[in-house]
Amino acid sequence: MTKTTIRQDWLECLDLCAASGRMEDYPRNLRLPKYAPSEATLAGRKFASIYRNDYGFLVERLAGSSDFEKLCAFECLEYMCWDFDIGSVPQELFDISEPLPPIIFEELAGDRNAEGFSGATIGDWFRHVFQKLLR
Repeated sequence: MTKTTIRQDWLECLDLCAASGRMEDYPRNLRLPKYAPSEATLAGRKFASIYRNDYGFLVERLAGSSDFEKLCAFECLEYMCWDFDIGSVPQELFDISEPLPPIIFEELAGDRNAEGFSGATIGDWFRHVFQKLLR
């Protein structure tokens, strides 16, 4: 990732994610004691770190993109949320009204962060996980 333009770097991330169909290496409900992240996951985390304050670009990808791109955008936005200091996740991320990707709903049953979650949108999820950290 060369930080040429956000769009070029995003397309590079998507190319790396194409083989697995997502940015994450494993379903969120699978816990592994140790593993080495794939090139795609590392690129997504790097993208999130470099462009953390440009989250609006990924929010735009959530509407009108392919299911693959929406899932990757969601996962990258979640990396961004983890990258913010506790209590500093932008309100705009809590206000995202796009639905959670279907595969994420399927994986929530075994996700330790999902306990007590009853929402339906990406913003609901971010609020549940990242505002809970403040309590």
